[in-house]
Amino acid sequence: MKRVSFLIFLLIITIFITACEDATIIPEETPFVGFAWPPEYKQELQDRQNAENIRELILKHHRIQGCFVIIKSNPSAASVMLTLEGTDMLTTDDVQFIIDSILSVIPAMNPDNITISDNELRLYGATEYPVNKTPILVETPPAETSPPDIPQSIEPSVLPQLIEWIKESRYYIEFEVVSKYYVSHIGRLAVDKQRLAMMNMTTDLIGDVFMGRFIIKDDLEWHVYDTDQWFAIFPLFQESYFDYDSLPPYSMLRYAGDGVESINGKTLPYLKYEYDYSQDTPVEIYFFIEDEEVFGYIIVIDSWVFQIETIITHQSQSIPDELFYIPEHYEEIIY
Repeated sequence: MKRVSFLIFLLIITIFITACEDATIIPEETPFVGFAWPPEYKQELQDRQNAENIRELILKHHRIQGCFVIIKSNPSAASVMLTLEGTDMLTTDDVQFIIDSILSVIPAMNPDNITISDNELRLYGATEYPVNKTPILVETPPAETSPPDIPQSIEPSVLPQLIEWIKESRYYIEFEVVSKYYVSHIGRLAVDKQRLAMMNMTTDLIGDVFMGRFIIKDDLEWHVYDTDQWFAIFPLFQESYFDYDSLPPYSMLRYAGDGVESINGKTLPYLKYEYDYSQDTPVEIYFFIEDEEVFGYIIVIDSWVFQIETIITHQSQSIPDELFYIPEHYEEIIY
């Protein structure tokens, strides 16, 4: 009887163990594939690398001293800001060199879909933007010639207040640039003897906002990009005390007459001045007068077929020091 009970006990144990083995599921080994970066982050890394490769190519150009490149792949666009030798005006040779540099890294960009403004060039993809932007292509200045002798008019004895302040090299203006290439372009210019600060804030046709400053102080050039909170310092060139879209020192101006013309929809009298921005680049400035004050001015560069219309919204001799201030948390970029 005891033997039968023991056999029954062994049978129950065997059945239980067999059932447990059948219920045990051994998973298949899953290979470890590592962490996968999100596609947008991988694209951002690629954009940064492309931007650096383009920058290295562009800096091989003999006229280009500094270069800042931004790549946006969605939507696709390549934006290039440059510091050029002696001038911020791009020539057709400069433009072609930059386009070739971009295309060698990103062939999908469309060389016909381009916008150029001053020292900034933007190249767009073939599908994301319509090819309907009119480029401001600047021809290479003509060969050196001697300007003809033109008799100068006698400057009026009574001048608008702003021109008197320009003579003293101490003035501050706030302005708006009239341009079909920007949704908005406003700025501030402060000149205080040997110090100069020019701030521009633009909103372009695709909605990108940029704010930056060009500063001269301590015998150095400071290029400040407030949008991205960084700056770069360069040696001071004599030509840097003004730019072609700014106002030169009064000592360079030659009074060339007066007249009446239109500016921003108004017909106003003007005082015309001339100066040589460079050896081959004569420039004309028309100061338009309203109520004995300068309403605005138009700068014309005939050799480049270029014109800038500026409306002055405020003028004084009170110099705002914040224009010359660089926040401590801004990063310095060494070129």
